[in-house]
Amino acid sequence: MMDARRTLLTAHFRLSEFDSHDGALVRGADEGAIAHLCEWWLEPLRAFFGPVTVHSGYRSTAHNFAVGGAKRSVHLLRTPLPRRPRGSAVKAAAADVSCATGNPAMWAEWARQHRAAHPHLGPRGRGGIGVYRTFVHLDTAGNRGWSA
Repeated sequence: MMDARRTLLTAHFRLSEFDSHDGALVRGADEGAIAHLCEWWLEPLRAFFGPVTVHSGYRSTAHNFAVGGAKRSVHLLRTPLPRRPRGSAVKAAAADVSCATGNPAMWAEWARQHRAAHPHLGPRGRGGIGVYRTFVHLDTAGNRGWSA
């Protein structure tokens, strides 16, 4: 029998790729948030730059603290989607990723262009882009950007 954790969320991403590095699993109720992240950011990014490696997806509170994450990090899967459908429990999700080709500056520029090409979708959770030395942070919370 196949483990449900290995189930594909999209054509190229499995839920297990987003589990916390301390062993905590993404909760079943949060599977939709991760799928939304994959559909909006990661699949299109992969189409442009090749295979995407997920370095950090969901973080348990303990793991987020251990890595010095923000207290209200989107990685915690607690942030409500901006303008989410009435009655929806879907939260925003985040992933720190790198791609087979390019570099963080290129991935972030692609993400900014992707977001700008869909301004009508931005308020509905298409937004965070953070640029780091070896990876880019993408999330489905409100539109914002930063470099670290």
